[in-house]
Amino acid sequence: MKKIAFVYLLCVMCLPTALGEENNSSLEIKLDVRSLGKKTFYKLILVNSGDKDVTVITKDLDKKSTDDGAGNLNVTFGYGTTKVEFEGIQLVSSFYAFHPVTLKPKEGTILQMTSKAFPTAFKDLEKAKSIVISYEIDGDWAKRHKTWSGKVSTQTFAVQDGKIVVSEKK
Repeated sequence: MKKIAFVYLLCVMCLPTALGEENNSSLEIKLDVRSLGKKTFYKLILVNSGDKDVTVITKDLDKKSTDDGAGNLNVTFGYGTTKVEFEGIQLVSSFYAFHPVTLKPKEGTILQMTSKAFPTAFKDLEKAKSIVISYEIDGDWAKRHKTWSGKVSTQTFAVQDGKIVVSEKK
């Protein structure tokens, strides 16, 4: 009986690591908003807030945008949730095409958005009242490429006149 209890306890303790979720709490996503004249520029920054190195992907991310109908916009950047196949064969992209970056504790990196990806992700800002931005990497994809997996989100930001409002830190 003691052996069964020990094996059960060991399995429960190791389950998050086996599922590729070990680093979920060690990554944060932050939004930097800068204005230059009438133009507004957005940067998404991933920060390793844990105590172990974390590898993330930073380029050619998929994007999806949803609106709950009440003006609350959710924009997610990520990868691995959609499988691409040809004649029943799963196609695998080069890991290096995604510009992987290994972050040491307290380091950050900017998500590299193409000039087309970022504006189209925020095309619904004119109608939005608030926005949450997320970064999500599928567990199976992450396990294959030994990267961070999970989902992290920013705080909810207000939107005014089609622009994200970031309050100044005091």
